[in-house]
Amino acid sequence: MNAKPIFLVRMPKPEDDDRDKYIEMTRELEFKLNDYHVLVAFDNKIETVVFECFNAKDATEIDIESLRKEFNLL
Repeated sequence: MNAKPIFLVRMPKPEDDDRDKYIEMTRELEFKLNDYHVLVAFDNKIETVVFECFNAKDATEIDIESLRKEFNLL
């Protein structure tokens, strides 16, 4: 049995009134990417969302651009 790969989403720290939006986005990602462990991290050193994937050699490929569009992260 293979372990699930990790899909890391790094994003700028949200304003307080945006936190609920990010929590909902995390839940949506976990549902859509059920073959992955999804982690969302806030990083005040970046200006745009960054996606990273670890241990994914045998995992289903993720369409990053469609995720960006769906969650308005362009």
